[in-house]
Amino acid sequence: MSVGEIGLKAKAFFLHENVVLLVLAVIVGVAGAHVALGFREGISLVNRLFYQVSAENLTSRLTELPWWQVMLAPALGGLLVGQVNTRLMKGRRGQGVGNIIEVNALHGAKMDLKQGLSNALANTISIGAGASIGREGTILHLTSTVTTWCAARLRLQQHHQHILLGCAVAAGMAASFNAPIAGVFFALEVVLRHYALTAFAPVVISSVIGTMITRIYYGDFPAYILPHYDVVTFWEFPAFLLLGIVCGFAAILFMWTVFTTEDIIRKVKLPAWLKPAIGGLTVGGIALFLPHVMGVGYETTTKVLNESLGMNLTWLLGLIVFKTVATAVSIGSGFGGGVSSPSIFVGTIVGSAFGTVAAMPFPDLGIHTGLYAIVGMASTSAAVLGAPISCILIVFELLGDFKITIGVMSGAAVATLLVQSILGKSYYLWRLQRRGIELEGARAMQILRQQVVGDVAGTGFHSVEATTKLMEVIDFLHTLPEGAEAVVVEDGYRFVGTIQLEDVKDVAFDPLANQDALEAQSFVRLYPEVLTADQTLARAIAVMSKWKADRLPVVSDVDSMSVVGMVDKNTLLEAYVDALLQAEAESHGGGAKSRT
Repeated sequence: MSVGEIGLKAKAFFLHENVVLLVLAVIVGVAGAHVALGFREGISLVNRLFYQVSAENLTSRLTELPWWQVMLAPALGGLLVGQVNTRLMKGRRGQGVGNIIEVNALHGAKMDLKQGLSNALANTISIGAGASIGREGTILHLTSTVTTWCAARLRLQQHHQHILLGCAVAAGMAASFNAPIAGVFFALEVVLRHYALTAFAPVVISSVIGTMITRIYYGDFPAYILPHYDVVTFWEFPAFLLLGIVCGFAAILFMWTVFTTEDIIRKVKLPAWLKPAIGGLTVGGIALFLPHVMGVGYETTTKVLNESLGMNLTWLLGLIVFKTVATAVSIGSGFGGGVSSPSIFVGTIVGSAFGTVAAMPFPDLGIHTGLYAIVGMASTSAAVLGAPISCILIVFELLGDFKITIGVMSGAAVATLLVQSILGKSYYLWRLQRRGIELEGARAMQILRQQVVGDVAGTGFHSVEATTKLMEVIDFLHTLPEGAEAVVVEDGYRFVGTIQLEDVKDVAFDPLANQDALEAQSFVRLYPEVLTADQTLARAIAVMSKWKADRLPVVSDVDSMSVVGMVDKNTLLEAYVDALLQAEAESHGGGAKSRT
């Protein structure tokens, strides 16, 4: 092989899309980690302004502050957040992982930079002021925003932009928990929602780079320090399964409380900019009696995991209730942030309370409530976030203890199964559903939700007025191809139904029929439902399947009923096949395939 041939092969290798993608994954890992670090430093700065302490030690600090500062600090933070929401975010609430899932599934992995930065500002103030929310969702949203904005400027192919979005999520998650394996699987499990090898390698690279940079800054310390506990009896494993059921119901109650509170606060007739301040005042009032509910809760969670909180069962149960309420009020009133940390907090307390009860009949066994707190932490968060694999791996990375991980796997699996059986969705998907966005189903159906009926509707239809006399209709239908139908309209545009020759043939040859008095509207085929041009193809397929129809009319909107075309079953079938091919191409790292 000549030197020239070697050079060409080397050039082809370095320009290969997979190699380029790996290089970009490294850049995303570096950038994502620094974005995450910058956000954490921003939170610490705001925290020190309000409380003169970092977020990780907020609970201890609150016990030393005067009561008025505990109440007024989050209220003042709420005032600032209200202004950011109103002036910069155009009244939108804080964004997080749910929005990342949405843009990946429906918007081509494209995020608005200005909105992303405004969201980060609002959430920095929210978390720094002590709202009962988590920082992980904002870290993932900010890293994703910066990454997708840069990817769009580079004019990368669509499937590359999706993969880089997953890289950003992995880097942000790894930087948050110092857990690279969990970062990888969270990106694949929750956001990309597939495990294709072409996406796996870049996501791994970004997660590893994000972890390395985080450890350079903060050291090899995980977000939560988990001690090693021994399983004192194998009878504890059935208890872990029972704990999984308890955590499943706790997750359902947690999510229901958040959304119900949000609905209640939305109905309160107060200016939107003022609601976060009132929410902050409420959280501050709760913190006067239970300071543990304020902030991200890392300090309290770590104490419970290490069995050093020193609370009895009554206090633990109260903490579960009021942390849930504080989180619901914070999110419902307009503070920006995620639910990862609150769900972990609640799950940890649920597990500790369960362990306390389980230890009562067997005081001599030395059952560790901290062990149950670990299982509860993973189980509840897995059920809330819809990420059982990621939550299990976080614990495994932090512990490295296979025996305990078996208990975590059992509890997380049962809790997630329970939530999926009762609700059928995670917190993120539930939030999107409340906005009218359905993301259930395979990737092909998600693709069809990005396409609208107006794009595929046949516009070459023939129409007749509803008042057209029968003989004129018959003459007109004879000019159309055999088996063709005409659309019957009123006033030249309003859809009434359709008509074919076979619909009028019996009357046309009936000597007793008064054909001069009959009009087209007497013979129309009525439709149980019509489609609008802006409805998705996924919706069109569902409607056509529901009525077992071969074709359906398409109107501009249901008010005017102005007919714009017809769509048939074959057209939708072709669109579905194209979506399947595109989904397959994405999972293998290629561009969209076409039917041959």
